[in-house]
Amino acid sequence: MLKNHGLTPAYKVRDMGATQVLYSEDAHLTIDDDVPRTNMDIGPSQQLTRTHFLKVATWKQYKDDVFAKRGDLYIFGRVIYEDAFGETRHTNYRAKLFVHKSPEMGIEMVVSAEGNEST
Repeated sequence: MLKNHGLTPAYKVRDMGATQVLYSEDAHLTIDDDVPRTNMDIGPSQQLTRTHFLKVATWKQYKDDVFAKRGDLYIFGRVIYEDAFGETRHTNYRAKLFVHKSPEMGIEMVVSAEGNEST
């Protein structure tokens, strides 16, 4: 979900995100900044829901490793926008799929300790 917590609109908002399975804490998450994205404007306190997809074939390939905790599935990205003064700003975000030890607890997305920052 994208939410404008500011008091002024965010213009030309572009969300560039990806889903990736990593096998090391040190592995690099990459975002293709050159891929054109739809520009949106988000008013103060307005929020937009965005969805990141993982191909079924990719999930099947990595599912066992994720549930066995041999690899971690991350959703990450960068939101770029122009503020009310015409300055370009960005927010980087990263969340990790957390698999509980107890099957009854299931899985959930949690904000990563690193990889979240903004200008």
